[in-house]
Amino acid sequence: MSTEHLIDLIYEAALMLDRWAGVLENLTTFASGIGTVLVSSHDAHSQAISTASVAHVVAAMKTPEWAGRNIRGQLPLSLAQAQFHSDADHYTEEQMERDPLYRDLAWPSGIGHAAATWIAVPNGDNLILSVKRPRKEG
Repeated sequence: MSTEHLIDLIYEAALMLDRWAGVLENLTTFASGIGTVLVSSHDAHSQAISTASVAHVVAAMKTPEWAGRNIRGQLPLSLAQAQFHSDADHYTEEQMERDPLYRDLAWPSGIGHAAATWIAVPNGDNLILSVKRPRKEG
């Protein structure tokens, strides 16, 4: 799939929300990832859609056990908008090994490093897009 075609699919999904699942699957394939998540957040509320491959992790992150322990969740919002940043650029392997999110949830699920970006949209929401790599690839 070409970059141009993927961009066209994103614009279509912005108007036809039921197309986001397919866009996330295509983006995952395009980036050689294991899964992709799109989060819309406003204040303390958030909604997420994801590829099926990481849906169980997204569901776990909404539980009381995990909701307050996500060190990756706020990182993109502290960085420049509309640029992808890798958690590997901000956390050492040792920090990840000590963090329950990586050690007990992401890594056992086969999820390794992620690249994420965020965009503030006019309605006040922040959109966070995160593409996850397979653990075996870093």
